[in-house]
Parts: sequence; C-alpha cells; structure tokens
Amino acid sequence: VSTEAGGLGLTLAYAGPSWTLRSITGARRLTGRAADNDQDATPYDLGGVLVRSDSQQQFSQELQLSGRAFDDRLQWIGGLHYFVEEATFTQSFIAFVPAASGWNENRPDGDARNDSTALYAQVSYALAPAWRLTAGVRVNRDGRQLTSRNSRIEGGVDTCTLDPDLLDEPGT
Repeated sequence: VSTEAGGLGLTLAYAGPSWTLRSITGARRLTGRAADNDQDATPYDLGGVLVRSDSQQQFSQELQLSGRAFDDRLQWIGGLHYFVEEATFTQSFIAFVPAASGWNENRPDGDARNDSTALYAQVSYALAPAWRLTAGVRVNRDGRQLTSRNSRIEGGVDTCTLDPDLLDEPGT
C-alpha cells in the first residue's frame, strides 16, 4: 500500500487606505495504490483487494475585497470563489459469497468531477456600540459529475447492473 499526498497554499494581500485586496489560492494532489491487500483481517482468505488505484486533484482560487468606512462603523467584504476537483478510483477485489458458495470479483471503477463558482458580499453597520446590523448574499453554481463503470465477475462473466433511471440519458 502506498499513498502520496501534497498541497500548497498561497495568500497575497494588498492594503489600501481603508480596504484590502486579497488572493487566496490552494492546490492539493493525492494518489494511492494497493495490491494483494487482506481486507477481512482474519486468518481465512474471505476477501482481499487484488489491485486498487485512486487519484484526486483539486484547485481553489478566491479574490476578496474588504474594507471599512464611516469611522469603522461600516465593514464590508465581497469576492469571487472558484473550486474544481477531479478524482479517479479503480479497484478489483474478491469476496467469498456464502449463499453462492463461491467467489465474486467486484470492480468498482469511476471518475468524478466537482466544480463550484460563487459570488458573495456582506455588509455590517454598527448602530450602537453593542448593536450591529449585518446583511449578506451568496450565489453559487455547483456542478457534479460521476462516471461509474462498476462491474462484477460472476461465473467468469463480467456483468454490470445499473438502474436505467440513473443514466444521464436514459435508454443509452
């Protein structure tokens, strides 16, 4: 079994007389591999991973503009945010199925992509030393995509069962 993970982050800021412009960037990567891995932790070979491979990458970027006005009674912030993630998972594992008195080889396999963009703003005004009025708004657009190629080998035949209602384009 081997896993490698890494990432980086960077924040840059520029301060004006009553405002600050900030850029926040992040990236991450993960890869993992396994082979001949015992999954049942017993002295009996009831299930095991023959091979597994997974990878994931993500990136995010945010731009913020914030500031103060009216002797610091008004505080405000607004910005844009972007995020994207891509991942792949492939595995082949065997499992003993008592009802069938035999072994099945299961093959979960898929790709995923997630992305998000957002626009946000918030203002806060001090009505009195102990009273603030705050309002904000955020608008998101999120995307999710999963491509699944899961299958199972039963009696030497590679099969895949998927409910047609789960397809992006039913009937294809």
